[in-house]
Amino acid sequence: MGQVFEIDGVPGLQVLELMGTAPDPERIRQLHEVHLRHFPDHSHVVDEMELAIRTGTFDPAVVIHQWLLLIDDEPVGEYIFHVNTRRGIMLRHFLAIDQLVRKQLPLRWLASLTAMVQSIGERDAADHGVFLLAMMSEIKPNQLEGWRRLGYRTLDIGYREPFHGKHWADFGEPTFFEMTPCVKLTPAGERLPITEVATAAVLAFLVDHYRLPEGNATVQEILTSARTLVS
Repeated sequence: MGQVFEIDGVPGLQVLELMGTAPDPERIRQLHEVHLRHFPDHSHVVDEMELAIRTGTFDPAVVIHQWLLLIDDEPVGEYIFHVNTRRGIMLRHFLAIDQLVRKQLPLRWLASLTAMVQSIGERDAADHGVFLLAMMSEIKPNQLEGWRRLGYRTLDIGYREPFHGKHWADFGEPTFFEMTPCVKLTPAGERLPITEVATAAVLAFLVDHYRLPEGNATVQEILTSARTLVS
């Protein structure tokens, strides 16, 4: 059974961490069900999630967290995020809580959860002797306002995500679709030029996570924009 803990400011909502333990197969199944319910267009990620639980991280510089969110021991959501200690960037992949449950949570539940996740990312980075610079999310435009209220800022760098995620190579040359990159800077990140943080974030997602060649023309275009970003 994985570690279970509560979130300060969100009474009743519990986190079951499925990484770094010998989790109950039933809990793994529940996590997959939650993911498929909320992100059916990212069903290919289930295999990645299961592989990570069985074999650990795909990259020694990346700390993986897979959270099953519970209320009264019943699964109600997920939070999947990675901490890339090579770049000092947290990659926020998937967060979902069932709609009926969200209506019952305290008003600032998301702010409380975000604060906890940031503290865990800072701890993971410190364990590897580095500072966490930012948390980054790939966001659809209709979701931006809520994340801005939490302190995230958008990066105007023409960002694009590869179709099929990590599995793009199974379909030939990578093709892309537009997403909006949002970052929440940590105190360490605020002390650096935004160009440095943005470049690290792009490399963490596109090169380290999606395994795209850094020399790919689209990747290079995005990196050039990140390196010339105006604060």
